[in-house]
Amino acid sequence: MRRALCSPMESRASSTPPATSALSADRSICSLATDGCCRRCGMRTLPTALHFPGPRRPKYSQPPTGPQWRGTPVPLGLLVSRRDPRGGSMVDPTDLTIIICSRNRPQMLEQALASVLRHSPAECEILVVDSASDGPRTEEVSRAAGVSYVRADRPGLSIARNVGLETSTRPLVLFTDDDCEATPDWIPTLLAHFEDPQVASVTGRMLQEDEAAVVGAPLVVYRSTEQGIDAGHGALMAFRRSEVLLLGGFDPLLGAGRRLSGAEDLDIFCRLLGAGWAIVHDPAIAIRHRHTRIGDEYNALMEGYGRGLGGLALKFVRLEPMVGLRITAIIVRRTVNRLITRVLKGRLRDALADGHMLWGIGEGMVIGRRLPLNGQVFGEPASVPRAGRPPAAEAMRGLDERFITSDVVSAMFRPAVAVRLPGEHLRLPDGSVDLAAIKTEFVSFANGIPRLTQVLKPAPLGLATPAWVAGPPLDVDRHVRLWERRESPDSLDETLLGGYSNGEMDKRYPLWNALVIDLTDGDVIVVLRVHHAITDGVFGIRILTALLAPDPGARTPVKRSGPKAPRGAVRTWGIIFRTWLSEQDGLKGAWREYWRKPLVGRARRTAGRILREPRNRAARRNGAADRLPVRRGRLIEFDNAVFRRTAREMGGSPTELVITLTGFAAASSEAESASVLVPISARGRRDDSAGNQVRLTVVQVPLAGGVAAALVAVRDQLAAAVESTETPTFGADDFDALATFLPFSPRQRFLLGAAAESVSFWPSLNPGERLGVFALSYARRLAFGITSDDTVDIDAVARRFERLRAEIGADL
Repeated sequence: MRRALCSPMESRASSTPPATSALSADRSICSLATDGCCRRCGMRTLPTALHFPGPRRPKYSQPPTGPQWRGTPVPLGLLVSRRDPRGGSMVDPTDLTIIICSRNRPQMLEQALASVLRHSPAECEILVVDSASDGPRTEEVSRAAGVSYVRADRPGLSIARNVGLETSTRPLVLFTDDDCEATPDWIPTLLAHFEDPQVASVTGRMLQEDEAAVVGAPLVVYRSTEQGIDAGHGALMAFRRSEVLLLGGFDPLLGAGRRLSGAEDLDIFCRLLGAGWAIVHDPAIAIRHRHTRIGDEYNALMEGYGRGLGGLALKFVRLEPMVGLRITAIIVRRTVNRLITRVLKGRLRDALADGHMLWGIGEGMVIGRRLPLNGQVFGEPASVPRAGRPPAAEAMRGLDERFITSDVVSAMFRPAVAVRLPGEHLRLPDGSVDLAAIKTEFVSFANGIPRLTQVLKPAPLGLATPAWVAGPPLDVDRHVRLWERRESPDSLDETLLGGYSNGEMDKRYPLWNALVIDLTDGDVIVVLRVHHAITDGVFGIRILTALLAPDPGARTPVKRSGPKAPRGAVRTWGIIFRTWLSEQDGLKGAWREYWRKPLVGRARRTAGRILREPRNRAARRNGAADRLPVRRGRLIEFDNAVFRRTAREMGGSPTELVITLTGFAAASSEAESASVLVPISARGRRDDSAGNQVRLTVVQVPLAGGVAAALVAVRDQLAAAVESTETPTFGADDFDALATFLPFSPRQRFLLGAAAESVSFWPSLNPGERLGVFALSYARRLAFGITSDDTVDIDAVARRFERLRAEIGADL
């Protein structure tokens, strides 16, 4: 944890000899300089730590007898470890890795590395852990300095520290920060303390840039759990690596960049002491800290430290109630005393920082109370199962709610996927389609994706978006049906493949359905339609992957699981509110997040939800709900391998070539360019959650220079759009067509043992939108599902795609 001029607490050790007092005079959390008060704060606090004046390593002829060593006022050097009965051993620089965690501060890192290299033995390993920096400069600085480098995938100081622990192979690790500089002889003094087998950690003093080093300051030894909040600071702390790993490493939810943005160092100190180890603080070991934050930044830093302290305190209240209460009392009393003292002295700026810290402590306690515990560390809210977990309810995203604003809109936003299968595995001995087997397969498929068994429950008074809750037992006869007649492949209306004949979706039931079409040539087509409120394209691929198995073997039946729906709207929204609050950055962050959206907009959305059902009833009475825009569909298939090779030879990707061809096919004959609406996924690399996470951009496809030249222009526009943070909105008149591409599977997939011959995705169009193209690659085919309204000559569009297919040589 990086410290500014004053860290959260301050400390002072008395010069009282052990014969007269076993405890030092006072201790607090400021710069954690154990031999003197922080000169900015000047605060005195509770007595906690034992110290020894005179020789640092007193020698005795035999261990003490009587009470167990832990918590008794005896010099550490006379103890023989319970873990290592042979006593201490020699330690040298080859046993040490110096770890510097850094994020987006290459200049500071460069200075820190220079000082560490200058003042450390050459035998020490130096490792830089890049805490998910935004650019390459951290790596460049590390490589230039000739030190080891590793990158953490996620930001967070505790996460970076754990990566350092896992990367190092040496028995000892020393952590310092990129805003600190080493001092002479810090390593030999530090290593000497690890010759005592009782010592798990050694800490030192943090000096400000213009502060003089302390000579002859007493050594301090810590033994009890609550003394960990005084044992040192993250800018200079060394550990026995194996012991920290045995405790589970640093708490991943504590520390800078995490929800509880502080105290990951104090937490590991407390846990080591609680495990029976001792920690030595030696003021002769020092680093110099560069103060970089003032004003609001400093106040925010103190508030973050407070959140970490509050979370730490609540964690120990849950683990060891009496220890946790003592830690809580110490933290709160010190902060309040310091706040009052500074107010009385007229130091209002410093008092304001203390106020921020006190607020942060409260926030941290609220957050820490709700977070699950995984052993001695916090787990993410959904990562650790809890006994007696309340019934699940999940608020619908605002982006998803726009797809259900009325019955008419809801009926339009239902994308579909069509799978053509050979019929021999899907028929009964009399030649009819085995609909019962298909229904059984769909039940197992839906049970494996919770959103396909959930329904929407409106919020009371429209004060929030509807909630997803567990639905009634799945009525498969409602969701899966056989088309009323056999269809000839030669005269098949491809609009059927777009799901427009699948039937209605009732919001009282899960929002999906499937239509089974029997073909006269023996094949069977299964058309699955899922409401857009459930899925975007990426989640749609997950649904398709779950439907089609990777091998022809029988699917393992999946039973429905998960929590039941909560009873009553109040309980439902109580669960949602608690979940939402736990995801915020404390109470202050929750307040800011709620008011991030204008009050007028919230009032408008609330009114819209209240009026939604009356409007739907009125639309049903006057027949408007039945007068849906006409949709037509066509399917064009390309050779997938040729298509990909062509895109690569033109200097682009399959996505860019799909957009380019869509622009050429959608443009009128006299146009110079075509506008194509393109969705850009906002998901993380491993995010496959339900719902829509996209932003949109419009790409101009120039028509004059041919496909290859147009693809280059499309590529450059897409690259700029991906880097942009803007989220523009577009109306139906702003583009000629929408287009997207998703890869599915390069190998064949199976349903009930039948290998899928072709798979096509079909887009949904908003009222007013004229043309949409969804390209999906599967095995050797790239299928273009084309949907249009009745103002577009879809046959002419299909003929243009066929000409373009022949032009690039991608005919099947």
